Amino acid sequence: MAVQRMGMPTWLDVYPYKTKIENLSPEQPLFVDLGGGLGHQSIALREKLPNVRNKIILQDIPQTLEHAIKHPGVEIMVQDFFQPQQTKGNNIHVSA
Repeated sequence: MAVQRMGMPTWLDVYPYKTKIENLSPEQPLFVDLGGGLGHQSIALREKLPNVRNKIILQDIPQTLEHAIKHPGVEIMVQDFFQPQQTKGNNIHVSA
């Protein structure tokens, strides 16, 4: 499936994520990917913003996160989609 998407635009090509970081405080998460699966979107954003200190958080259920891709700068957090969100003050929040 990745080959089918190769060269096609992604959300990072159209969403103004760079403007979203302008007024963030250092402790405020930049991106929380709830139901983020293996972490492809979180990793893609971190690679676009390697020097931004704000957290990028991948959230999913434990069974999925067992297979998540480990990447520096992407925090992995257990979060059930149907439970209250643990993180607060997120600037970009994606739900699968």
